Amino acid sequence: MTEFKWHLMDEEVPPTGYGHYIIMGRRGGMYYADNFETAPYMSCYHFHVPNSRDNYKYDYEVKAWAEIPMPEVES
Repeated sequence: MTEFKWHLMDEEVPPTGYGHYIIMGRRGGMYYADNFETAPYMSCYHFHVPNSRDNYKYDYEVKAWAEIPMPEVES
């Protein structure tokens, strides 16, 4: 069984590029994100959150993040 390893956004950021993340907002909301990148029009980073109203959560809106581990496949 795999577990999530949470990282506080104020202490550590994920590598830029595509990935699979669970992010926790500053007020406790949980979101799925599929990308972390620099915001070209701002001096910050953002997660891409598909199927949400604004599609992005900026780094200052995120309290913590965890990479979603790939499932272990038994052969």
